[in-house]
Amino acid sequence: MTILIIAVITIGVLYFIFKHLISQSKNPQGIIGKLMMKTWNNAYFPMVKWALNGIPVKANLDILDIGIGNGLSSQYLLNRFPAAKLQGIDISEEAIKQSRKRFVDESASFQVQNIENTDFSNENFDLVCAFQTHFHWQKLKESFVEIERILKPEGKLLLACEMSKLKIYLPDLTEQANFDQFLAEANLVIESTNSDAGFISYEIRKFPPSFR
Repeated sequence: MTILIIAVITIGVLYFIFKHLISQSKNPQGIIGKLMMKTWNNAYFPMVKWALNGIPVKANLDILDIGIGNGLSSQYLLNRFPAAKLQGIDISEEAIKQSRKRFVDESASFQVQNIENTDFSNENFDLVCAFQTHFHWQKLKESFVEIERILKPEGKLLLACEMSKLKIYLPDLTEQANFDQFLAEANLVIESTNSDAGFISYEIRKFPPSFR
């Protein structure tokens, strides 16, 4: 009986820890959130660099980085596109706080916002990036509709994440045909798909006006 009680308590504690870590992955807070963001840097920063390899370097881009964590991806974006105007959003106040520490010269701006409903103007961005985050969006369809709204006519959305996360959180969209259909409802189309070392990236554009 004692062993059974210990087993039940252990399972309960492990479940609580698991749920807490999942919550932190969506909205990092406090010391645990800071530690997790540093861990993500080690795990996912190579994915950020890999995914951006296919994006040509252009001057004077307006860039939005969604789900910025502690700002490392935003920092790399500005290193790669030094003449860009960069804005970053996250639902975590801790993420915004940590990101601002990287940009004391105010070369980028950050604010707490949810991608499903932003206050950006129509057709505002040349490049919208979302690294290891879109599978956590609570309202996925609304988020893509919002991205379509704020993308410039020739703008591009770059998604990149672990393929394993898609299988866990968005199993219905792991097949590209299903994802194509889903995005079409937001007037978006996949231009190219790449995969490497367990990562997958999508370059996505608006439908041309004549196809809407």
